This record gives sequence, structure tokens and C-alpha cells, in this order.
Amino acid sequence: PWPQSRVLLSLPHHERLVRSLFDYDVVGFHTQDWLEAFREYAVRQLGAELEEDCVIRLDGRTIRAIVAPIGIDAAEFEEAAKGPRARFTRDRMHLTLTGR
Repeated sequence: PWPQSRVLLSLPHHERLVRSLFDYDVVGFHTQDWLEAFREYAVRQLGAELEEDCVIRLDGRTIRAIVAPIGIDAAEFEEAAKGPRARFTRDRMHLTLTGR
């Protein structure tokens, strides 16, 4: 999730975090609300320019910020969780945490 600007501003290195996203060509957000919160922060706090609806420019760098919802096949995920690899991983994690 991408926080609203007032929440993001409370993080100690918020500006560095957001500026680092401009190292990429495309940045995807799960929802339109999260994309809008990112755009608002970039424009209002960093002085970024909104060229098009999804193109943002900052300090000579341009990114395409898009909504890209993700999902999983729940039935497939549930089945994989019952498999031998999942059991092995669960058991190994349990052993490493025993006594802590």
C-alpha cells in the first residue's frame, strides 16, 4: 500500500524513498488511490511535473506510474501450501525459531 502524503511525511527518509523510484521506467500501484497519493506527493512535495495522466518527470528523470493490480490463483496457492516443499519450509522455520 502507498500511504497518503501526511503519513509518508512522517517517515524519516520519505524524500529519498520517493526519489529512488525515479530510477525506474515504470512504477506500478495496486489501486488508483495509491497511484494518486504517489502523484500528489511527487508533485506537491518534490516539485515533480505531471506530463500526462501517468507520466511524471523529476530532475530530468521520467517515469510512467500506472495502476497494476495483482492477484493470485487462490486454489493453486492453497494446494501448493499443502505440498512437501511447503511442509519442509514450515518445519525448517519452526526449528530455527525454537527456543527464541
